[in-house]
Amino acid sequence: SCSGIGQSWSVSGSSCSASVSTASHSASQTATDRGLPTTGSRGYSCSQGSWAGQGTGSCVTAGNGSCGTANGGSTTSAPSTSSRCRSGSPSGISGSGPYRWSCSGSNGGASALCSSNRSCASGTRSWTIGRSSCSGSAATTNHGSSRNVVDGGLPTTGSRTFSCSQGSWSGSGGSCVTSVNASCGSANGGSTTGRPSSGLCGAGSASSVSGDGPYNWSCSGSDGGLTALCSSNRSCSSASVRWSSCSAARSTSSHGSSATVSNQASGYIGSATVSCSQGLWSTSNTSCRTSQVCEPGSRDYAGCNAFACRCEPDRYRICNASGSGYGSCIEGRMCNPPPGTDCF
Repeated sequence: SCSGIGQSWSVSGSSCSASVSTASHSASQTATDRGLPTTGSRGYSCSQGSWAGQGTGSCVTAGNGSCGTANGGSTTSAPSTSSRCRSGSPSGISGSGPYRWSCSGSNGGASALCSSNRSCASGTRSWTIGRSSCSGSAATTNHGSSRNVVDGGLPTTGSRTFSCSQGSWSGSGGSCVTSVNASCGSANGGSTTGRPSSGLCGAGSASSVSGDGPYNWSCSGSDGGLTALCSSNRSCSSASVRWSSCSAARSTSSHGSSATVSNQASGYIGSATVSCSQGLWSTSNTSCRTSQVCEPGSRDYAGCNAFACRCEPDRYRICNASGSGYGSCIEGRMCNPPPGTDCF
């Protein structure tokens, strides 16, 4: 008889072992290994107290399934077949985020349950705060992560943080404002005797006014809006404007204005073009000369009736005659203007 004893055998690198029980001569038994990770069997026969193996038998090592590199990751679409299992056979994908699959073991090995997450695809994200609407580009973002999206394209500016959850974007809070370009007010291009204090800006915030003519200031835009540069002119205050011995009173006048005026000073006649430029009066096209009226009894020329003009030397005299006799002035010119006529 053969005693019960443990038997061992190997097939293709896998080693199995199992026990056979006591048996009589010529009896046969099958030794079966069911202890993972190896499984197999082999027949044995008893001959004169010794066990002898029958054939090579079978022996395999069980392989457990294990998840691949995609497990726990994040992709915008279902992971590829090759990335699902490190060992074992991958099943099909279920779900659209998270993605789920299994990796089946071999030769009785255990299966592994695996999953991955769905990323949010890149694209334009939009948001509105109050009456302002902003938008910006968001890059592809993994599940569970967030992305700060910025709108830097005027006239709107702002930002918002968007979070990704299984392929869907969500955002809250943030900022969004519409920029306002500044513009000059009614004072721009005008003319005043002093620095303007009102009407500086049609939109925006005014700076201080500088200069003594022209006057300069700026209007600042809001929320990134453009700045406007503005200016106005200095008027001329009322004054008596002189040229040579002549003069004339001028009332307050705007920059760039001009007028032809006559002399108002006693004893002279003349005229001038008076102009205003940034608060300063100037004259051009001027004339100015003395003026005297005929005085009775001043001199008596032949044929005149005791009225004569006292004039400057080398200028002809104007005589006044009342009556029938007309004589000639000193230079032989006829004299018959009325009394009070200027000598020129």
